Amino acid sequence: MSGLGPIVLHGGPPLGAADVRLGAADDRLDRAGDEAIGRELLRLAGVAAAGRAEACLPGSDAGDPTTRRIAILEVVAGPRDEAERGAADTAGLFAALASEVAGPAGEGERLRIDTVVLRGRSDAASGRPSAFLAAADLVYLPAGNAAAIVATLRETLAWNAVLAARARGAVLGASGGAANALGSWLPGSGGAGLAILPRVAVIAGVAAADELLASHAAVPAEMALLGLATRTALVSGEPGGGGRGWRVAGRGPAWLLVPGAAGPMSAGPGEVLTLLE
Repeated sequence: MSGLGPIVLHGGPPLGAADVRLGAADDRLDRAGDEAIGRELLRLAGVAAAGRAEACLPGSDAGDPTTRRIAILEVVAGPRDEAERGAADTAGLFAALASEVAGPAGEGERLRIDTVVLRGRSDAASGRPSAFLAAADLVYLPAGNAAAIVATLRETLAWNAVLAARARGAVLGASGGAANALGSWLPGSGGAGLAILPRVAVIAGVAAADELLASHAAVPAEMALLGLATRTALVSGEPGGGGRGWRVAGRGPAWLLVPGAAGPMSAGPGEVLTLLE
């Protein structure tokens, strides 16, 4: 197995989270959007798990080679119970959908979900959470404070473990503010992000294209802006794919505003946005 694993940017809120303000019809649509994104993440994790097991890479056990390993990486910046509910919602959705999404290994595949909670840089420097992250087939960061996520993870053992996992094909997923943190710039608070996406800033939870235009002045001129509606995801770098295409999944639209353009391009579920070099 070789090459960087896929990236999945999710507009938020955390997968599986209920919104008590919604009516029954909207709630069903939200569940459908969440489930579509959850299935996509599990499918990609299955591809990564099969490649890891075949190559006997970290996380592979000769007696149990077909376990999809998911690490939910929670950076706690606000109230403890609120952050842990986000991780629990996400884990619950993955567990509920696992039986519906068979990976390359087929029906005998199993699912392991580990929650890695970091409450500061000292936690991120610890070897124990790093071991779970390095062995994962999917590392998923639930919605959180983008600036706090960057400050906690940058240049730590935990983040290096995530990068190592992705370098051998693992999926990297992030929701809400965590998706923003993966960009090269944080439009809301300013400053550099984790720069998984070179020359790209991410704004999750966008309600309309006008929000991208309003944020354009807050990022360096050479940056492209990616915007995602809630319950919507962008998937890039799937094994076997190519170029700089981002496929839209979930229930809503996504937008791309490139430097020099008069306005953003948009795409709906199943369509592709392409970043030009």
